[in-house]
Amino acid sequence: MDVSQQHLALVIQFLEQTVSLQNQTQNTQLMSVYNEIIQYNDYIPCLLQIIATPQYKPLQQIACIFLRQSISHTNMDVSTITGSILPLLVERSVRPTAANLLCSCYTKANVQYKYQLLQKLISVLNECNDVPSIQGSLATLYMILEDDIGIGTRKELEQILPLIYQAIMNKLNHPNDEIRESAMEALAVSVFNLYDSDTFIPTVIQRYNDSSAKVRLILCQIITSITNAFPDVLKKFISQVIHVLVALTNDPNESVRIHACGVWGELCSVYCNEIKQVLPSLLQLLLPHTVLTDREIGDIGNEADDCLDGDGAMTERKQIGVSLDQMSICYGNELIGLLLPFLSEQLKSTEWKYKEAAIFVFGCIICKGWNPNNQQFNQQVKTVFIQILDKMDNSPLIQYVIMWVIQRVGSNIGFILTLDEINKVYEGVIHLIKEGVPRVKYQSLSVLSVFLDLELPFIQQQHATILNLMLEHIEPPVFVGGRVIDLMSQLVDVAPELFELNSVLLKRVISQYIQYASAFPNSPQLMESVVYNLSYILPRFGDVGIPVTVSMKDFAINLLNASEGDLEMQSSCLLLLSSCLAVNPTLSEKILQMVAQSLPKYLHYLKDCMTIASYGLLGDLITYSTNEIKPIMGNVMNSLLFVLENGHPSILSNVLWSLGIIIQRYTNDMQSYFNSIYQRLLYLLQNNLSDFKLNTKRNMLICFARIGEELPDLVAPIIGNICSQLLSSVNGLSDNEALCTVILGVGRLICYNPKVCESSLNVILQIFQHSFVKYEALYEMCDAVIMTLKQTFNTPQYSVIWQNYSQ
Repeated sequence: MDVSQQHLALVIQFLEQTVSLQNQTQNTQLMSVYNEIIQYNDYIPCLLQIIATPQYKPLQQIACIFLRQSISHTNMDVSTITGSILPLLVERSVRPTAANLLCSCYTKANVQYKYQLLQKLISVLNECNDVPSIQGSLATLYMILEDDIGIGTRKELEQILPLIYQAIMNKLNHPNDEIRESAMEALAVSVFNLYDSDTFIPTVIQRYNDSSAKVRLILCQIITSITNAFPDVLKKFISQVIHVLVALTNDPNESVRIHACGVWGELCSVYCNEIKQVLPSLLQLLLPHTVLTDREIGDIGNEADDCLDGDGAMTERKQIGVSLDQMSICYGNELIGLLLPFLSEQLKSTEWKYKEAAIFVFGCIICKGWNPNNQQFNQQVKTVFIQILDKMDNSPLIQYVIMWVIQRVGSNIGFILTLDEINKVYEGVIHLIKEGVPRVKYQSLSVLSVFLDLELPFIQQQHATILNLMLEHIEPPVFVGGRVIDLMSQLVDVAPELFELNSVLLKRVISQYIQYASAFPNSPQLMESVVYNLSYILPRFGDVGIPVTVSMKDFAINLLNASEGDLEMQSSCLLLLSSCLAVNPTLSEKILQMVAQSLPKYLHYLKDCMTIASYGLLGDLITYSTNEIKPIMGNVMNSLLFVLENGHPSILSNVLWSLGIIIQRYTNDMQSYFNSIYQRLLYLLQNNLSDFKLNTKRNMLICFARIGEELPDLVAPIIGNICSQLLSSVNGLSDNEALCTVILGVGRLICYNPKVCESSLNVILQIFQHSFVKYEALYEMCDAVIMTLKQTFNTPQYSVIWQNYSQ
């Protein structure tokens, strides 16, 4: 198609301005131009001419990006443009963008085009000696294989898949490093379509001595992927894999060693018995890498960073620590028994780095692997643990790792130490909170958190002292003050009597929290933590919190409006508003006025923190301002149905809770929504409920019960399935109103259609017995359900069920 020279000039001008874009004002102007030029009937031919013309080389990359957008949003025939794109693959600067564009063509095209494109790429690998052309084909195959995970399941492409693998694997012997690296990258993303493993695995593991460190690093990733995806396949080659990993663990390249060290834990988790045979020699291989290097010591600085999985850079030591942690799960006391003599001896070293490494290794293996039920073995553990505690000195590095070990021992400390010994450790922890460097303070606060959960008498006697200590140490740096604030919320759980009706403490906490967070304007996470923790502790003060709820409400609203796009912060603000309502329900109308316009938007998010907070606030506002919120209920329901349709089960608990309230409060107004709600609930019920939390199941059950009250003909046909899947979730339910809703609503549906309840008889009998319900007002419904079921299932085959049941 011929292009208009005027249109071509305007498209070129648009692309040039896009490349040089500098500010938001220009962006707005360009969007207006873009909306105009995409209406040209020759817009795509203009882009293709730019792509195909050498004089426009500076604009080819941006032209590919816009062409890809057009492909994604139109039904154009992509087979007509492939010829223009393929030549760009030889240009290093444009290659990734061009490969991405071809991948989009592949995604949109029919099977015939897919086959032809793959054939062209394979042909280049097999027949061409030009390095840029080979790199371009590998880059495109990489993106296709990464994007089309199901390529191995397509019958139409079944014949070409082995040709793809073979063509890529042939390039592993190419003299050019970049080509071997690109080939390994393509093979790494194609692992989930593994074809001819007997050829694939031996071929790739031979690259462990490749001259390119990147190839060796990718090999570590491939071994991990196959271990997790196809454990039985890799098992045949486990001896060769172990040999290869030993070499990679001692690789001259640090990045390769780091990745290799992390593979051992994955391997042990899957091939426990096979690795067990070489366990002693494996430990000899790994343990030397746990000693801190001079560079690691210099990098530690004064920041808080967990020994295993903190935010700091991953190192060989950390990766081995993670692997030892995983290995301890596999081998338990056997692994610990192998290591204790070595650790005990190394703790006697005069070199502090070796002592520190021994303490670190003890912490790695003691958390998940130790079984404290063996008293004799516990004494061996105690001996080494006491050695560790005795190494406490003025070195922050030693102090830090010992605090980390105590945290890892956790609640099992009672199996090792006596109360007097624990008390001595506690005193040391308090001393370090007061006097330690910030990094040590942070870790000591984490240990104090463990001690608060132990419920030991001498700790309980110290609650008031701990509270004052926390208030004195809301101090810089940010990670220390933030940890103290988190610990205060834990203290309110274990010592609520210190907070209830304590207005002086409440004012001090609010003042200190907000002043502290405001002192660090560049640390929004700190302010988010402050708001979240205020939302948690405010209701614990009781009625003395009423006077501060007005200022807290205004604080939350202002911060909510100022934090557009920061969902963590906004969710914490919404939680604080809910807490204000819990203390002072009279604020409901004012809060509603302030959030009414934005609430449907908050309810629309699929992020768990926002669904928890926004739907929690929605339920509160409906409860306290039933009539006032009605004008926005249409928008609210649109958002709710969207989340119910698209949200992962893990975020639906509060959504279903608020839906239950909505059905109860607005029964007549909900009639037009009942069928849509029911269909979505039915879909969830018919799928795997393993991802559902207990509260999610309860809230779903309540929704079914309330819909069934209005439309029994709709819900009754599936009441048996509802009972089988959801009824047991009311075990332990302390909400009397919710329990009554379930017993009465579900009970009526059972009586309405008892024949479908055969598979759920046992759970129904368990829940509908007087001893479970304990409310005489519900006995009549319970008796009616049991009588109906007895009359329905009255043949001899059910006699055992009725003999075992007594009301």
